[in-house]
Amino acid sequence: MDCDALIAELGKNIGLEGLAFDSDGSCSVVFDDKDEIFFEKNSGKMLIIAPLGTAAGRENLFRSVLEANFLGGQAAFGSIGINADQDEFTLARVLEGDERYEEFEKSLLIFIQCLRKWKRIILDGKLPQEGAPVNPVGMYA
Repeated sequence: MDCDALIAELGKNIGLEGLAFDSDGSCSVVFDDKDEIFFEKNSGKMLIIAPLGTAAGRENLFRSVLEANFLGGQAAFGSIGINADQDEFTLARVLEGDERYEEFEKSLLIFIQCLRKWKRIILDGKLPQEGAPVNPVGMYA
């Protein structure tokens, strides 16, 4: 995977000409002035990470988060975890292989949709409707 080319193309497409990884292999982009997403490259893989909100006092959501992580189906094909240093939920996904920009962009849009859905859930401290699926089948089609 050419992580540098994917990030450069993303920058061009969103008006951030010159977007590139720093010397540590990281960069971040804020989408719609509210959602910061961090990108890290390592050994031909790209890690996409975003904070979702505080984990403190959200123990009632732990089961829902674990269910979301099952096969990545409700976590943008990634996972939701807790960053212990920040005491916050995070959404993360690893991209690897030979990915064209169009595939990368689709993966990123799915990630952003999922990020926004989980940020709302965590902010509210509950699922939208008790017992309702967090992510209906087909959201990622």
